[in-house]
Amino acid sequence: MSPDHRMFSGATVMAACACGTASGLASIVTRAGATTAADVTYPVIVGIGGALFLSGLIDRRAAWLPAAAGVAAFAAAIALAPQSSMHGAHVITTARFSGFALYYAAAALLITAALRAYEPARRPQAAVALSGIAMATGCTCCLTPGAAHYTGIAAGLPAASWMLSRAFFLSLGVAVTSIGLLWARRPAAILYSVGGAVLAYYGEVWVEQVVPTLNVDGMNLTFLLRYPFWLAGAGLLVLGASRALVREPVRDLPRTATADAMATASA
Repeated sequence: MSPDHRMFSGATVMAACACGTASGLASIVTRAGATTAADVTYPVIVGIGGALFLSGLIDRRAAWLPAAAGVAAFAAAIALAPQSSMHGAHVITTARFSGFALYYAAAALLITAALRAYEPARRPQAAVALSGIAMATGCTCCLTPGAAHYTGIAAGLPAASWMLSRAFFLSLGVAVTSIGLLWARRPAAILYSVGGAVLAYYGEVWVEQVVPTLNVDGMNLTFLLRYPFWLAGAGLLVLGASRALVREPVRDLPRTATADAMATASA
């Protein structure tokens, strides 16, 4: 894999919801005789993503500091507010709130690392486009959407509120990414973002309708069908936003030059 492929693959693994996959893997490991839990397998999954992301920046020293700080903040967020803590009684504690804040700090640092690595011609536009990934990825059980969902319920919002739903966070993230891509004059890349959101959302719905339960030897392995949709959806979201990282600006031909070209073609 090229450095670019490793970096964006790592970003995809870190961004995809892995809660169900972590629980499923923990069940398999426990069934095999070892004692573990989703709070152990989840960091392993996203840790692979973090390692890939960092390995893609080996030759880009300007991005080392924010990338390392971002992965460290991500690890601290998982330690203070693991995905399992985003369920049950919605009570804000100092440690949990700190973990939620660190999810957002990690996203900001990783975006900064990407900007430093590629030095895009349209830096503010790229920053906006990449910010949408942080809002759209994950789920209401993990990452920044999970933190916002949990905090909203703790603040008194009804759990069934659309503003706390997965569809809302996906829509908000795609909208922000689309604004950045339009501003960067990369409108075609919006199709990737929209496609990623649709795949991440409806892929799981499709699995639940077609194969609601995949029981093998007493274990529910439905996560094996769901996780690929999460990865593919997150990958398209990352791919779409990354189109704003191009180093060369999109230049519009002056009208006079366009007219001359048309005149030459007609002659």
